[in-house]
Amino acid sequence: LPGAATGLVRMFAVAPASANDSNIVCKFQWINQSQVECAFNFPDNGVWAIHAQYVQVPQTNVVADAVTNLRVLN
Repeated sequence: LPGAATGLVRMFAVAPASANDSNIVCKFQWINQSQVECAFNFPDNGVWAIHAQYVQVPQTNVVADAVTNLRVLN
């Protein structure tokens, strides 16, 4: 995140369609020193879509969304 970023970020992982798993969600957290952290425990192999959503203040609309695909091989 840019050095002067303020606000909150939520991350969630969308399971591969073949896995039949629910999304794994980390709650919104305040940006601290341009960073946020989330840990996922992936129950199944495949390509998971990791979404990061940004809001400027709590309980407002998402203003930015970034997606990274991650291949998991347990």
